[in-house]
Amino acid sequence: MYRFPISADKYRTAGQVASPLNMLDCASLADGAAVLLLASEAMAQELGGVPIRIAGSAVATDTLALYDRPDPLWLAAVERSATAAMQQAGVAHRTINVLEVTDPHGVAAALALEASGFVGRGAALRHAADGGITLAGSTPLATAGGYKARGDIGGASGVYQVLEIARQLRGVSGVAPVEGARVGFAQSVGGVGTTAVTHILVRE
Repeated sequence: MYRFPISADKYRTAGQVASPLNMLDCASLADGAAVLLLASEAMAQELGGVPIRIAGSAVATDTLALYDRPDPLWLAAVERSATAAMQQAGVAHRTINVLEVTDPHGVAAALALEASGFVGRGAALRHAADGGITLAGSTPLATAGGYKARGDIGGASGVYQVLEIARQLRGVSGVAPVEGARVGFAQSVGGVGTTAVTHILVRE
């Protein structure tokens, strides 16, 4: 429903929401649901198919009020959550093949990439402009279109992100497959960077 091409002219003439964001920068609220089946290793083998292992998982929080943070443009909870999950999984940034982050607005994805350590501070926009978030880039991001393509489905969004990463790792993402992907990064952020949950998924 939300997947449609956006031309440069259409973007430039879209109505303003809160400058500099316009309507095409913002995801629409939507109804939706997602479900995952979590199983022991033995049960996964019994069920068959391609098992995807949760290799790392971490949650972190920050102050609720933006004015209590040293820098409102730095997502400290995202930084701590991503670092802990990657350490638990024993993976480095360069070994992650596909990413899903909370992106109801483009700036949210940029801040998440920076705080998670995939690019330097202030470098996310240049990284995207240089093709870094495309299927052939170093950080393929939101391969099914992210929030703006599916709508913002609230609490189900984090579950959907894990589902999309699992599809990519299994090689069954029909929308835009990342060939040979074996390690995925799914991160869900609540509030204004107040809570961040990061999962590292690995194809066995």
